[in-house]
Amino acid sequence: MVFIFFSCAKEPEHSIRFSNETDRVVAITLNDSIFYEIEPKQRTGYRWVEEGQHAITGDYEAKITITGNGVYKWTIFIEEDNVRLVRDM
Repeated sequence: MVFIFFSCAKEPEHSIRFSNETDRVVAITLNDSIFYEIEPKQRTGYRWVEEGQHAITGDYEAKITITGNGVYKWTIFIEEDNVRLVRDM
């Protein structure tokens, strides 16, 4: 007898992008390895990211946590005095 097992459960797949809501160019780094220079009122494209905690450094500093079962897209909004993580619909 031979048994074959298939798993339909997928590892979560998450993508993030940055949205610069300020009136100036913002320079930030994600996890000390991915550099972004974002023009005022502009967004980056989505980029795959692993689930877990991530550090944003540079002109703004924050720690964000990406989590959830499934495939999600996230936007990190850079505002004058705040950094917000929002799961896109």
